[in-house]
Amino acid sequence: MTAPPTSLGCMFDPTHIPLPESSPSAPPPQTPSTHYCGQHTSPPSISLGSNEMYPRGNGNSCVEVGQRFIISIYGTEKVFTAVGDCAHVRTCVRDLTQIWTCVRDNNNQFGFINQRTARFLGRDYNNNLLCSAAMLTEMEYLTLIKLSSGGYKLCISVDASLLQVQLKPDSDTMQLVTVGASSLTIGLNQLDEPVFSRFEWVIPERLARSSAPHYVCGDEDQSMDMEAVNFLVRNGITNLISVNTQPLSMRELLLLSCHEITYTHIAVADYHSPNS
Repeated sequence: MTAPPTSLGCMFDPTHIPLPESSPSAPPPQTPSTHYCGQHTSPPSISLGSNEMYPRGNGNSCVEVGQRFIISIYGTEKVFTAVGDCAHVRTCVRDLTQIWTCVRDNNNQFGFINQRTARFLGRDYNNNLLCSAAMLTEMEYLTLIKLSSGGYKLCISVDASLLQVQLKPDSDTMQLVTVGASSLTIGLNQLDEPVFSRFEWVIPERLARSSAPHYVCGDEDQSMDMEAVNFLVRNGITNLISVNTQPLSMRELLLLSCHEITYTHIAVADYHSPNS
């Protein structure tokens, strides 16, 4: 007889289930497991309650390649937001247009790419701050200068000179001005969340629960990429039960199938229970 499969899932569960002693990154168990992916009683990592200001923290996160950030006007809830090809300053809300991933190219130059639009923060030839480039070039190379008083100055090199980012007068868009002029002090607010937030073994090495992969703000955020699949494989997960309102794409289903992971989708609205 074969052992029953182990399952992993993200499901509505208002109770607290303590984590077992073993780490989720431990070697795969001998029996497969099931994972539920979907709804939460409250959003993980980015909690934007009506009575609290976000981004939290002091805006002094260190620049780290591969990490995701909210870029704020230092000490405020106003954050950089991709709107079409432009970069605006808007009140922080639950939207991926306000999340930026730090990247570095082969020339050791840094940039920030928007999570929603997959476009880089940079400038145009009139020194307006945009979010339109699909590749990291010298017009998207950013320099962050740490300030002793807190926060950073954000600069871009133009004709071998550094220009600072500043708000345009009476506008929520930005431009580049000469160093020494009044400029924005920005805050870097790193988002620390694993691929599957709130991963917990409900029945050790048999049944687990978590968020949807790469969940940030809403059901549409989920992304079953290779990083997520590797996490499932490392933990011996072979059955995936999703109660997300959005199903996975055919490409994502094929990726799971190639790694012998089955997928069942049961759409469940937020704060509701499965009815099937």
